[in-house]
Formats: sequence, structure tokens, C-alpha cells
Amino acid sequence: MKKVLISLLLLPLLVAGCGQTVTVKKHEIVPQQNGKLLPLTLNADERALIGDKPIDWGIALSGGGLRSAMFSYGVLKGIYDSQPELMNKVDIVSSVSGGGYLNYFMFANYENRAAPDSNFWDTTFSTDTTPEQVCHLSITGNFVSSKQVLTTNWFKPGRSLRGAYRESIKRTFGKGEQSMTLPGSAQIVRTQEAPYPIINATLDTKKVERTWPQKLMEITPIHYGTSDFGYQSTKGNTFEAWHEAVAISGAAFAPLKTPIDIFYPDSIESPSKLWDGGKSENLGAMALIRRGVDNVIIVDAEHDPAYIYDGYRNLKANLGRYGLTLTVEEIDEAFAAQTFSSLPTSWVKGVVKDATGTVSSTIYYIKAGLPQDIRPTMQQQAKRGSIGQKIRSDFETALNDTRKPGIKDWYCEDVDFQFTPERLYNWAAHNAGNYEDYLSNRNLKAKLNGFGIEALQIHFPQYSTGDQNFKNDQTWAFIGLGYLQGAKFAQGQK
Repeated sequence: MKKVLISLLLLPLLVAGCGQTVTVKKHEIVPQQNGKLLPLTLNADERALIGDKPIDWGIALSGGGLRSAMFSYGVLKGIYDSQPELMNKVDIVSSVSGGGYLNYFMFANYENRAAPDSNFWDTTFSTDTTPEQVCHLSITGNFVSSKQVLTTNWFKPGRSLRGAYRESIKRTFGKGEQSMTLPGSAQIVRTQEAPYPIINATLDTKKVERTWPQKLMEITPIHYGTSDFGYQSTKGNTFEAWHEAVAISGAAFAPLKTPIDIFYPDSIESPSKLWDGGKSENLGAMALIRRGVDNVIIVDAEHDPAYIYDGYRNLKANLGRYGLTLTVEEIDEAFAAQTFSSLPTSWVKGVVKDATGTVSSTIYYIKAGLPQDIRPTMQQQAKRGSIGQKIRSDFETALNDTRKPGIKDWYCEDVDFQFTPERLYNWAAHNAGNYEDYLSNRNLKAKLNGFGIEALQIHFPQYSTGDQNFKNDQTWAFIGLGYLQGAKFAQGQK
């Protein structure tokens, strides 16, 4: 309880992801004045990198700080365990803020792989590596800790909140790597060893027309820019480093903005600044839809305690600028009826159609929530003496057995434990269900919600993005919930 209060009351200093207001605002669809249409394809440079193969599947990982990173890890692990062949079809991974943490994590794992011929997805999600990965995310989940914020001498030369944030990203999701760059990852994309990564940010400048198409900035291994203004080579820029690009994408707090020299003429001042991709499009889905990806999995873990689907509605309205229509019936119908709640199922299906009514992308929408198709399992495994509780206890014992004398942290490389999909499913259900019970049954929810501050509201899984200092129960709960929902989605594709 003390930890949660300290972390959330330090919100102005700790925030490093995309938060959403509970105010239900209307997103107007304003067509482009020049009637410009999106080409719905890769550009020439991207096609030269990826080759002539069709782009069948893409994954969009939303903003949402640590909550999104952990939930998204669980979702992809759930898909991997249930449908590994589906993961191997994924050609592009687009991310925003916390979703970018996981994007970085996957590429760091692949860069650090022991075997040269390892599969990209295996290095993060295989059964053999799961205990080590969960262990690492657990002990480094104190991402921007209260102690770090309160004890750092911010007046010392070379110290800055922006610098501390970048180092925390590198430590947690880059596993301490020192030299990973996006241009350096181009080679493994070219050889089709890895999906094409896209990091989404927002251009902040006084001169640019402050509308959605002009400020949505993409950073990739080969270039950065916008679909409206064009692209320039990423190589040689400050944000060519993976951790720099990911930090920019999650820089929701103004002091974290990064000044950059922009190549655009006249219409934009230089230098300008880049920051949180959620300031323009918090789902990361636009980058996939505008490239004509046939099947788009959207993992939506943005902060949405009232379930108003602001990221979805923003995307829907702004696609309308280009004559594209996004439809997910379950969300559209709920909003039309003003009935805001978690979706009843772990995933729902939708489409994007062009001006002729032709489907350009099929959408698979996975929204972090408490859907009814997994709720009974969570409630059953949350009980004392459940199979899930026993597996959690055994895992904790295995973790504690790796400790060295006088050292608090676990040695993740030494964890001797096996997470089969069945065991992991029960472990996941226990952790998600147990954490929901914890927040609901100990008056913690009422105490924090009593402050009346939206950013402090506690509604699992809509836990404030401002908390960037996760303990094990939080990390495991969000990984667990994601795993359950990801597995349900994958099972629905068989």
C-alpha cells in the first residue's frame, strides 16, 4: 500500500507513457482539403529492404508505459504458445511508448542470442527462455523508482530526467546493451530474420499545422518522417539508437522532449522537438493500415479506466481524413449506446475499407480488460490452494534459489523452472485474478480513487501509466492478463 501511494503521488515526475483523459470528446472526421489518399503500400525504400513478399500480418503495440509493455509481452507470449506459426507470419511491428519497450526488448533478445540460427520469436518467447525473461522483467520493473527520483542530484552536471529515463529503458528492455541502432537492425530485416520495426513519435513545433497527419512521426531502421512530408535517413541522427527512439516515443512529460533538426523546408521550424507518439496516435495502428497490411493485430493497453476507447476513436476519425472507414462493431455499438465497459471477449474483429468499400485491412482488436471469456478462470485460480497459486509458489522458490549470499536480486540466467503452456496459463490466471482481488478487497481502490484525480484511479487492468515502478505482483498480473487474452485470440484463429 505504501509503495503504491508513493509511486502514484510522484506521478508528475514518474510519468513516461501515454495517459488518456476520461472526458468523452468527439473526434470529428475532417477530410483532407486536397483530397489526398494514402497509397496503402510500402514506399520504395521499404520495399527494397523487405523484398517482394506480401505483407500479410502486422502487430500494433499501444502506448501505456510499463502496463502496456507487460501486457503486450503476455499477449504475444499467449499467441506464440497457441499459434507459433502465426507469429512467424508477422512482417511488421509498430509501437508507441510502452509498446515500444517490448519492441526494443524483442530486438535486444535477438541481438544477444546465443545461437546464430535462432528464430526471432523464439529468443523472447520460447518455453526454455520464459522463466529467464519473466525474471528479468520482474527485477527491472522498478523502472523509474521513487528512490531514484528522490535521491538523484538533478543539479549535478550531466544529470537530467531525460537521461535517467533513457538509461532506465536501456537497463530494463535493452538488457544493458550499449550499441544497438535501428539502422543496424536493417540487416536482419533484409534477410527476413526479423519483422520491420516502426517506432511512432509526435512532432512538436510552432510552425507545423497542428493536425494529425502533419505531426505523426515514424522512426524506422531506414528513415524517419511522415506520410505527408516525406522521409529522411535515420542513420547519423541522435535517435538512430534503439533506446533513444523508444524514449522519444514514450516522452509524455514535457521535459523529456528531444530537440531535433528537421529536414522539412519552410513549413516547419528547425530545430523542432519530438515526443510521445500518443500525442498523435496512441495505438500504433496507422503505420500498418497505411502500408496496406492485410491483417493487423492491435494490442490496446492505453490508460482507459472508463473504457471510452479514445485511441480507437481517434484512429477512426483520422483515417476518415483519407477516405478510410474503420469499423469494429462491438466498440462502435457500445459507444453509440453510451455503454462504456470492458469488451465481453478477449478480442474482437473489424475492418478498414477504402472509399470504394473494399477491405484494405482486417483488424483483430485485443483490449486490456476483464472479458467474460477469461474471468471465471481468473476467479477460480485466484483462490487459495489453486493450481495457479501452487505454480506461482514453485516459481518463487526457483527464483529465490538463484540468489547469491548477500545479494538481493535473483540471477535470472540460473532459474531452473519449466513453464509449459498449461502451467503458464494457470500461473497467469492466478496472478491476474489475485491482483484484481488485492486492489478490490483491501480498500486500496477506494482510498486512491477518493483523491478524485483521474491519473490516480485504480481499476485493474486500467492502472495508472504514471506508475513506472512495478513490483512483482504488478508485473506478473499484467503479463498474466495479456497471456490469457493472447491465448484466446490465437485459439480463435485455428
